[in-house]
Amino acid sequence: MKGKLARSTKEIPHEISILLLGVAHFKGQWVTKFDSRKTSLEDFHLDEDRTVRIPMMSDPKAVLRYGLDSDLSCKIAQLPLTGSMSIIFFLPLKVTQNL
Repeated sequence: MKGKLARSTKEIPHEISILLLGVAHFKGQWVTKFDSRKTSLEDFHLDEDRTVRIPMMSDPKAVLRYGLDSDLSCKIAQLPLTGSMSIIFFLPLKVTQNL
C-alpha cells in the first residue's frame, strides 16, 4: 500500500486528505461485531440520480448513538470501538454530486 494512498489523494482537498489518512491507518474493532449472516443487498445512493445495490450489514441490537444536525444538514451516527474509542459517521441528507 506504500505510495498508493498518496497518489489517490492528490485531488482531494487538504482537510479531507487528513481524514482519509487517519481512517486508512486505523485498526480498531467494533464493540458489537456484525453478524455476516445478516448481510443483505440494499440500495446505496451515489448521488441524486445513481443508485447501486451493495451488500450491507445491519444489526438492530448494535449499540448506536445517532441524531440529526440541521446546521450541517446531515445524520450523525456514533459506533463504539474497543479501547474506549468510537467512530463517527456523517451522512448528508441530500447528495447532489460525488467528490
